[in-house]
Amino acid sequence: MTRLVWLFFIAAGLAAGAAVLSGQTGEVGIRLGSVEYRMPPAVAAALCVVAVAALVGVWRLIGLVFDLPGAMSRGRRERRRRARYLALARGMVAVAAGDAREAKKHAARARAKGRGQVGVDEPLLAQLLDAQTAQLDGDEGAAARAYADMLGAEETEFLGLRGLFVQATRRGDKDAARRYAGRAFQLRPQTPWVAAAVFDLEAAAGDWAAAERALAGQAKAKLLDGAVVTRRRAVLAAAAARDRMAAGRPEQALKLAGAALKVAPGLTEAALAAAAAFKAEGRPKKAAQVLEKAWETEPHPALAAAYAGIAPAAGRSVERLLALRPDHPESRLLSAARAAVRGDHRAIETILEPLVGDVPSARAARLMADAAAARGDTLAARMWADQALAAPRDGVWRCSGCGHESPHWGPVCENCGAFDTQGWRDPAHPPLPALAGDAATLLYRLAPPESGSALTVSRPD
Repeated sequence: MTRLVWLFFIAAGLAAGAAVLSGQTGEVGIRLGSVEYRMPPAVAAALCVVAVAALVGVWRLIGLVFDLPGAMSRGRRERRRRARYLALARGMVAVAAGDAREAKKHAARARAKGRGQVGVDEPLLAQLLDAQTAQLDGDEGAAARAYADMLGAEETEFLGLRGLFVQATRRGDKDAARRYAGRAFQLRPQTPWVAAAVFDLEAAAGDWAAAERALAGQAKAKLLDGAVVTRRRAVLAAAAARDRMAAGRPEQALKLAGAALKVAPGLTEAALAAAAAFKAEGRPKKAAQVLEKAWETEPHPALAAAYAGIAPAAGRSVERLLALRPDHPESRLLSAARAAVRGDHRAIETILEPLVGDVPSARAARLMADAAAARGDTLAARMWADQALAAPRDGVWRCSGCGHESPHWGPVCENCGAFDTQGWRDPAHPPLPALAGDAATLLYRLAPPESGSALTVSRPD
């Protein structure tokens, strides 16, 4: 379009010049030796234009003649480049189709066409084809060398890191995968797979600060929903608070746990860390308040155990905790256990009545067995003891992704490596066979109905 505009202006200028000259009077004289030529100005101008055009044409013709060898050489290089590019493209298609033999053939052809050339502009495709062909052929060593070669150039480093990362992940080398992902994160922190991989690997390694940096990269690039980012930050802070408390740094633990509890008040591990930090600083009332708030949000046996150790120093009783969620199963179990300590066995049955339906938990059945035995109802005690032995184990931390169960909370599932998937739930697996120690604990008060003698449970040698 621009060229047409310029041609239009040039033509308009020539036409205007010709019109001006055509109206001029007089003659233009040109003397060559003894011969003089006279002509109108318009004719003289036209002859000048023709002469300039002829000179330009002759100059270009001379240039073409002298440039002919170079043009032929460039043509040969261009044909080789196109052939190499075609071989690379066909090789990539063969890789996508899973045809290792065809991919190797085209890779060899691409190398042959590129041999001896300077400034070949498809190194990325060539290296990638070599790496993927080697992987397709099962030669992981050659693939690793091809990916490593990519690290030497700025244009191909990121792709080489990705290939090496994938290889390290496949062979289970988490340290190498973490190293490659970390370098890739430095190059392109907003790339989705990089930020996600770095976060998962750093969290699995327990480097909460590095995981937080990766999470910040994901948040900045808007790769995760805001609520997910907030929740993950809280879980990271809770894990870091637990580690700080274990290292004897209550001030740091309190700061981290407080940040976690602001956005996730029911985060059990954060509440436990904050309560332990307050207790270490000599502030039992603050510790009790933290546990009460966490219990009100989501009751958990560990919260009750921690509260029982803090309540006397804080001038509180466990009943205050129970009053926060009186109808929650954990509150009922805790209340029944306290009734057993007081010897109020009839209250146990009333408290646990909503929990002892078709499949009572082991704790509920065990308390019911003790209550029946204390009342002298041996048959009922034996029935409840049998149910306690057959019942699923009490709540566990179970991963919602793979179903792995653990007695301890962790920000990362120790089986599948997923982040923040553990929840306090009833076990999903069938109840385990009763051990001799379990039977001795449950039936220590019971006697066979027909004899009245103490029941003896033998332990395995």
